[in-house]
Amino acid sequence: MRYIWFVCICVSVLLVTFFINFIVNINSFRWSAEHIFSSVISDLAYHYTDFPTKEKDILNYVQGDLLDIAKHLKAYRAKNNRYPTNDEGLTVLSELKAQLIEEYEYLPVPMGKRPKGKGSAYYGSLGGMCSFEGGILSLWFEPFIYENRNGLPGNLFNDSPVNNDKEGLYSIRVDKGVYVYSVGAISYYQDYVDALAKRTRTRIIVWCLPVISFILLIIFIYLFIRAKNPGNKTTKWLVKLLKVVGGILMILISIIIGLRKPEEVTITCYKMASMFNLERRPEIISQYNNLLDKYNQRGVISQDTYRKIKKALDDVNKTIK
Repeated sequence: MRYIWFVCICVSVLLVTFFINFIVNINSFRWSAEHIFSSVISDLAYHYTDFPTKEKDILNYVQGDLLDIAKHLKAYRAKNNRYPTNDEGLTVLSELKAQLIEEYEYLPVPMGKRPKGKGSAYYGSLGGMCSFEGGILSLWFEPFIYENRNGLPGNLFNDSPVNNDKEGLYSIRVDKGVYVYSVGAISYYQDYVDALAKRTRTRIIVWCLPVISFILLIIFIYLFIRAKNPGNKTTKWLVKLLKVVGGILMILISIIIGLRKPEEVTITCYKMASMFNLERRPEIISQYNNLLDKYNQRGVISQDTYRKIKKALDDVNKTIK
């Protein structure tokens, strides 16, 4: 038995050394390799360190767009001595819309200047906000929503996502009672929160691994010393404890292997190319339509405005398809 415990001691030393080295040099394990073991370790390091970075970058990017829209709304206020009405929305920001149409001339009219049938460039590799007849679209072709609450009962906006955005992560307060927000960014914010929670769980697992390995090492050393007395009650109790601790270690390793691999991102000279993904757009547009329906039903926007925005959005959807 002493030989078995000695082998277990050696394995435990290796495990403790490896996991401590992994934590200390976490960044050197972040790049995927061809071997399965290296790939699993790389995924674990990714979840431990950079996993929420992409989601946070998206939120920061949306915030930049919201600030740009707010700047043009304030310029409109200075020029006209008022903010746009809810029926006018972002459609009256003519300078911003003209600028976007000029920048993205390869998009179809009215998003850009390209006539139908002409060639186009890959929008996601270059894009940002773009214009459409119902207002302004984000990089992901999701409409920004404008709210002017001044002079209207507050309960009309009880369902507005702005009310829950205390940190201003997916909305911006332009002025008293005037807001702009992104429905898409709400989903990206939830992704960010979920990613942070997953990173926390991963860090707990990573720190548990060397601790459990060290406990195993102590148990194996004790069993190695007491191997001459196999009938000792203390030894039997330690063997039971060994089974429990070993089982926990195996469960943690299984969780590690089960962690989803990070998305592969193609390196490109265009930063936004890796962010451009329309997979979630149908879900987000559905949320946008629900909000639009409520604004129409409560009289925040007129029936004519509602129909105009819906038609403009349908045209965008056809263009994307």
